[in-house]
Amino acid sequence: MRLSEAIRLGAMISPQTRGHFFRRAVCNKESVIATCALGAAALAVGGSIFHFAGPAHSRWPILGVLVPERELPAGMVAPRSLRLADVIIMLNDKEGWLRTEIADWVDQFETRQQSEVNPSGTFVQAGDPEAPDADDSEEGAIAVLR
Repeated sequence: MRLSEAIRLGAMISPQTRGHFFRRAVCNKESVIATCALGAAALAVGGSIFHFAGPAHSRWPILGVLVPERELPAGMVAPRSLRLADVIIMLNDKEGWLRTEIADWVDQFETRQQSEVNPSGTFVQAGDPEAPDADDSEEGAIAVLR
């Protein structure tokens, strides 16, 4: 399951929270677990509120891909290079996006990255000398699947 799909599915089964992956909340007088966008993805695939980061990055290696500044959502300013996981957290916590809006943006990012997929499924930095068709330019130097 793609990350964007997992975010959408998780958003259907839990309310949203900000500033936490998971947080106990009261909804209609019931105690529920609220999730951020990444927490929703983990919940959707049977993840636990414990040991979240490692399994999420193993399941969706794209979380570690650097997002080029030109691909950041409109109006978002990055203080440094951001991995996809960082962008998702900022969209959820700082920008106040709904998880479905985040899933839509992630879906577009995944689609753009799909054009860079190599069957081995490992990530490399674009311009890596071991990457096929690598050149020495820094233009477009983003992390891609290989």
